Order: sequence, then structure tokens, then C-alpha cells
Amino acid sequence: MTALSWTTFTNQHEQGPAKAFGPSWWFWLAATGVSLGATFSVKWVGLFTIAWVGTLTLVQLWVLLGDTRNVTPRLWFKHFFARLFCLVVIPLTFYMSMFAIHFLCLSNPGDGDGFMSSEFQATLNSKGMQDVPADVAFGSRVSIRHWNTQGGYLHSHSHMYPTGSKQQQITLYPHKDENNVFILENQTLPEILDGPKPEGAKAWDNLGPVHIEDGAVLRLYHITTDRRLHSHDVRPPVTEADWQNEVSAYGYDGFEGDANDFFRVEIVKSMSENAEAKKRLRTIQTKFRLVHLMTGCVLFSHKVKLPDWGFEQQEVTCAKGGTLPNSVWYIEGNVHPLLKEDAEVRKSERHSWS
Repeated sequence: MTALSWTTFTNQHEQGPAKAFGPSWWFWLAATGVSLGATFSVKWVGLFTIAWVGTLTLVQLWVLLGDTRNVTPRLWFKHFFARLFCLVVIPLTFYMSMFAIHFLCLSNPGDGDGFMSSEFQATLNSKGMQDVPADVAFGSRVSIRHWNTQGGYLHSHSHMYPTGSKQQQITLYPHKDENNVFILENQTLPEILDGPKPEGAKAWDNLGPVHIEDGAVLRLYHITTDRRLHSHDVRPPVTEADWQNEVSAYGYDGFEGDANDFFRVEIVKSMSENAEAKKRLRTIQTKFRLVHLMTGCVLFSHKVKLPDWGFEQQEVTCAKGGTLPNSVWYIEGNVHPLLKEDAEVRKSERHSWS
């Protein structure tokens, strides 16, 4: 349709000024624009078709610009704006309209939710995001998303690194999965209790809830494999740079872990959304970094993918001086036995995300 419309328009254009700006001339120029929008909407390979029409359009305008005998500056600008409207504005409007219709029709959640932002998921007709408590407490079962690189989830599974420490893999995974869930264990607040600090991953299920504030030290316990997020002075399996350390899952059921499991929460106030989210962890609103206490590196991910043994999932490392976008995380899923639904997340924040 694009080729037919453009060829017909070009035939009329070459018949001279008498045919310009007539009904047929406008029809085929506009039809070219609509067809370009449809081409681009089907697949982005359609950009090559847009480049083809764009190049021929520039040739036409260049020839018109040189025809000073028949084409005045005012007439040339008329040709220019006609093409700008029909070959740029109309295709973009068509393309965006297709997405508008798409989102209006598909308002329910599905398997592809994990590829979309948390803010977008909150606008879907689902109780999944509406029932998530806003405040995050010690003992919360959370799914943590990477702020950059299309927002994959912090993930682990019962497979080991073939090199380095040969401990359990930690990756970034784009889909929602039970292997994305970690328990946030408290390591900083024995003084709030009259007695010794409780031990065990689920010790905080009946205590508090105690909100996690900026500077808190915690451990991340991977529920399905009974191991904790861990880092040490070992090079990662793919990015073997001196400023990168391996991140793994280490331990077993009943093991209390070691000092290499400790991470400090560092809230990135400039990226967090409101005053409360800048003081303590809040679902989606708070953007934070996890600083490894023993080495000072920060939990980090980038677009580097692991080989087949890592199922081509994204590599997660601990970087010394890692760039801010790649070391920023936020919490999407949040479940705690003592936390009730937060009306602010369910209503007002959902409205603001819309």
C-alpha cells in the first residue's frame, strides 16, 4: 500500500504544478502517510520503508528548491509542510493510535506483565498490584526489580556457577517467578527488643512490623533454595574486571550465614518519589542501592548476559563505583504477615500512576 500510494502520488507530482494540491494529490500523499504508519505498526523493520519514502521526499524538495522559475519560496514551504504533515504527523498519529486502542482493549494482566513497568502494571484490572502494602518491613517477602536495563527481577535458582566460587547463581530475570522472592532479614535493630535479636529467616513474621529505614543493614534470604544473597572478593564469571565482584547465593536451611551476607540500604533520595519514600523503603516509590558491608561494592546489573549455563539471563555483580542507573533497585512485590493493605497504594497512588 505504501509503494502503491507513493508511486501514484509521485506520478501526479511529476505532471507539474497544475496537479499539485488537488484532491487526488492530497489523497495519495495522505494515503502514503497512513500506509507508512501501518507499516511501522506491524514491525519496526518498516523503518526501512520510511527511510525509502523519506529519501525520495528529500529529492523532490531539493528539485523544487532549484526550480526558481516556477516555484516561489512561499510555494516551496507549502510543499514542505504538506509533506511534513502527511509523511510525519499522520504516520506517528496512526502508530500511537494503535497503541492507544491496544491498551484500551487489553486492560487485564497477562504473562507479559514482567516486561512492563510496575507503574503500568498498577493501572491494569488486577488486584495483584492494588493489594501490595506500601511500606516495607523486616520479614517482608519481596520481589526486587532493577531500575535500569528494562527492569528485570533479582533472581536465583538451584544451579551453580561453573567457575569462581561455584556457588549458586544470582541473575536478573524478566518474568515474574517464585524464584524472585526474598525475605528481608533484619541485622540492625536488636536494641528495639527487650531481649536477644531473633534468629532465622522467618523470625520477624510476628514482630513489628518494623519499617526499613535509610542505612538499615539486612540480609536477603532466598526462600525456594534456603540461601542468602552473598558477595566476596571473587571475580564474576563473565565480567572479569577488578572492580567487579561475584554475587552468589550461599548457605543452606538452618545456616545463619556469615558477614558476607550483609548489605546496607542506601536510599537514592533524588530518584525516590516523596518525603516518606526518601526516609524508609516504600513499594515502587523508593529507589535504593544495596551496599555490601565487607567490600563496599554495590549490587549491580547490566546488559551482559550469561552463557547457556546461566540460561542467558542477565549478569548480576557487586561493583565498586558502579554507575547510578545500573546500581539502583526498587521493590515491586511486598508481602508480610503483619502488614495490611495500604489504601494509599490501592487508590491514590494507582490513580496517580494512571
